[in-house]
Amino acid sequence: MEVIIKIKSPSASYNDLELECNASDTVIMLKQRIAQDFPTKPPVTGQKLVYSGKILKDSDILDNVLRFEDECQKFTFHLVCAMPHK
Repeated sequence: MEVIIKIKSPSASYNDLELECNASDTVIMLKQRIAQDFPTKPPVTGQKLVYSGKILKDSDILDNVLRFEDECQKFTFHLVCAMPHK
């Protein structure tokens, strides 16, 4: 089953990102797509994704964490990125 994930930007400087994913995808797969498609290209290891108040684990499967009972068209995740080392 296809789902649309809306990635809320950690900064108002960037627009939110919408990705079509398969419900059987893992969080690490989603992070890899974010690393490719998000304007700042955040490394996978520096990303944290928050959904419904919980930080998701890389091994989590979208189908197991998404709240389908909410009957929404898009599921919103919040992206938190580690600050780059200087």
